[in-house]
Amino acid sequence: MINRMAGGEFYEQVFVARQPVFTRDKGLYGYELLFRGSADSAGAVFPDEDMASSKVFVDGLSLACSGVAENIRFFFNFSRQMLLNESALALSSERCVIEILENVPPDESVLSACLDLREQGYCLALDDYAGEPEREPFLPLVDMVKVDVRAVNRSHWARLFEKLHEYGATVVAEKVETWGDFRELHSLGYELFQGFFFSRPELIPGRKLPSGMLAKVQLLKVLGDPKSPLEEIPAIVAGDPGLSLRLLKFINSAAFGFRSHILSIGHASALMGLEPLRRWAMVVGLCDIDDSVRGQELTYLSLQRARFLELLAQEIPNPPMASEALFLLGLFSRLDAMLGMSMDEVLAGVALDPQLTEALLGADCTLGRWLQMLDALERGDGQRAATMVNAWGVESSVAAHCYMGASAWASEKVWTYRTHS
Repeated sequence: MINRMAGGEFYEQVFVARQPVFTRDKGLYGYELLFRGSADSAGAVFPDEDMASSKVFVDGLSLACSGVAENIRFFFNFSRQMLLNESALALSSERCVIEILENVPPDESVLSACLDLREQGYCLALDDYAGEPEREPFLPLVDMVKVDVRAVNRSHWARLFEKLHEYGATVVAEKVETWGDFRELHSLGYELFQGFFFSRPELIPGRKLPSGMLAKVQLLKVLGDPKSPLEEIPAIVAGDPGLSLRLLKFINSAAFGFRSHILSIGHASALMGLEPLRRWAMVVGLCDIDDSVRGQELTYLSLQRARFLELLAQEIPNPPMASEALFLLGLFSRLDAMLGMSMDEVLAGVALDPQLTEALLGADCTLGRWLQMLDALERGDGQRAATMVNAWGVESSVAAHCYMGASAWASEKVWTYRTHS
């Protein structure tokens, strides 16, 4: 959302979401960055295209790159005007992919701009393609084509892949919603995959939660429970040998710079402080559940959700629960996907507050609507998310600021874990 300031200057508050793009073996290829104005679901509200591109490239990319490996690529949506005004030159041709939006016509000026970008080493992708004949002039010029599988009849998925493959393009399946769709598209040869299938549990019939994983979930619950006395946290950490070893390795790292070696959990907790120790243990406990590439992305998403709900609760006059409880709600909200089990199976052995359990099981209740707001943000529906937070008494700009802060916090925590684990 843009507000006009004195002197005619503008500042904007924009929700920045990232959607992962996965390879055939579920490795991470890159992220599409979604910039949504807090009052507009179609995109950020800017006075002109140049300002939009500068906001995206300067603020958004720096945030998105935090803690991300150098081989990971970023996809940016480009309008006709952005293609013509050479906005792409602000981006690295090695790391960034230029996505040509579905409403960009393949006129002579646009095709010439695309050819110039190709010659300068930029990777071009055609977004939301569903086989439209009028968009075919783009096909010889692009390196990737993102097929909107929801807009294409399932019986035509194979034929469309074969057609695009003849052009030599990498074919990306986007809006992949289920693991069944992923497996079918994978069998047809599609090379990259984007959609919310990754955040859903890949259910395996008869699968049981291993005792070690159940212990970690229980540990997260105890650590996240605002009723748990802080002075008991060192004993909880000391009771988990793996967690204790990680803590001592972490606090003896160069990041702290202590001259003498720290040998006990008690000494470590005294140096860190009880609240930082609790947060550190929760981050590590979550990261340990699934260390696959997909698991790392779900860990980031869970931490971002947790921190955002916590920060948002602190801005609301009368939040439905304490901010610490809402942190736990966000933290647990993707455990089903991380563990490959339904949420009711995950929570069967965990004694949570009934309100949290109700929301996590998908009920349309007060806390359930907080999770619905998160889903809207992650799908790029800034308008719906803004409407919901406004109804709770929070300005959209404040919520967007909280979201940016949560993203930075989650990136830093995941990076710290990877660096010191």
